[in-house]
Amino acid sequence: MEQDEYRRMFELETTYWWFAGRRELVREWVAEALRRQASPPAERQLLDAGCGTGANANMLRAFGRVVGADISYEALRWSRRRGLSSLAQCRAEQLCFADDTFDVVTALDMLEHVDDDLAALAELHRVCKPGGAVIVTVPAYGFLWSPHDEALHHRRRYAPRELRDKLEALGFEVERLNHFMFGLFVPVLLMRIWQNLRKRGLRSRSDAQPLPAWLNRLLLWLLSVERRLGRFVTPPVGVSLICTARKRAWVRKLVQRRPEFACDFAQRALDDAYINRLGDQSRLMILQVARMDAVRPAGHQRDG
Repeated sequence: MEQDEYRRMFELETTYWWFAGRRELVREWVAEALRRQASPPAERQLLDAGCGTGANANMLRAFGRVVGADISYEALRWSRRRGLSSLAQCRAEQLCFADDTFDVVTALDMLEHVDDDLAALAELHRVCKPGGAVIVTVPAYGFLWSPHDEALHHRRRYAPRELRDKLEALGFEVERLNHFMFGLFVPVLLMRIWQNLRKRGLRSRSDAQPLPAWLNRLLLWLLSVERRLGRFVTPPVGVSLICTARKRAWVRKLVQRRPEFACDFAQRALDDAYINRLGDQSRLMILQVARMDAVRPAGHQRDG
């Protein structure tokens, strides 16, 4: 991400409709995920992978001890200004944490930034406790690509089936996957078409720009209505996706009983998932990056 985007994010993240609305949605999904887990609040460990300037990690502190991780020192500097102290500088594809550490891992609009999202998902799976939850948000649909994605250095946008298949191929059980921002889907689609038609004359920049207070309140209200409706209905479309995926406990137990099968089992599980679900053996080579190395790479830094 551009350096000035971190400053803008820090200034807007607590009040801007998009950040504040998504944060309230994530708060509900984290609370729901933790209701299905036995760990008491005092012992809960949460990770915000790709924590950015720290507003989401700050919100998560209501649920337990929170660690924020980001590849950018600039992002961690802004996170520290929010009062966060448990921070780690590392890549999402090479997290500097032990296996089975966290009850909940959040990756909020992070996966679209990494070159290898399968490797990042494999790391989220590794550091999550068996039976723990990973909560992911990503931008939806490639046809919504715009200068906003370019300004934020996005690599991709996701279709729902793609996100589900990648999570399940890596050993997750997808509990819930929803669109959100579905009420604004048509206006955003029309805006993206207009932006892309005149793209040559546009400087790539984020859509997160200050708005009049009345408009910011109106958009926050719309997201609040969507959040309530989303408890009862599954929206057919949306600008973004949110997903809760559970780490299957039986995978870890099997490997613990027969450790000699660990590497072979992981590869077979990935291969079978893609053969059965997609029927495309040519994509199996992609999954090689998702095999978890027992030796953690050196060179990670911790901050705090």
